[in-house]
Amino acid sequence: MNPPQGAATPHRDAGPLPRWLAVTAAPPPDDTSVIDGRACRTRSGLFAEFARALRFPDHFGHNWDALADCLRDVAGGPGPTVSVGHAEDLLTDAPELTAILLEVLGAIAVDTTPGVAVTLHVPGADLGRCTAATAVLLPDGSPA
Repeated sequence: MNPPQGAATPHRDAGPLPRWLAVTAAPPPDDTSVIDGRACRTRSGLFAEFARALRFPDHFGHNWDALADCLRDVAGGPGPTVSVGHAEDLLTDAPELTAILLEVLGAIAVDTTPGVAVTLHVPGADLGRCTAATAVLLPDGSPA
């Protein structure tokens, strides 16, 4: 089956998610550091929301390399969990970028100590769909 037009190209067969990534129907924590997926429908929205929620410095460059650099700084702390509420809306206007985001998050999760854990919070009705889509979009050789 081919992905819908405009959807990200699958990188691997769906399988178990890596240790650093969880998809859950549980509500996200009631915390200002939770990333709101509804604000992350576009690349620019995603960068702005990550910067807001994770308190990136003012000089954050709003690009993939700058996101990775700031996440490395955050991950160098107590090993935070990046929680994304309404994750079903994450990059819905730019689905081809989802695999890039997962690649950046995965690299940070395994390349830093203690690393970072990512939890995607979705409504129960979307849980299976989001879990399967996330697994398929992870790049080949994605870190466990």
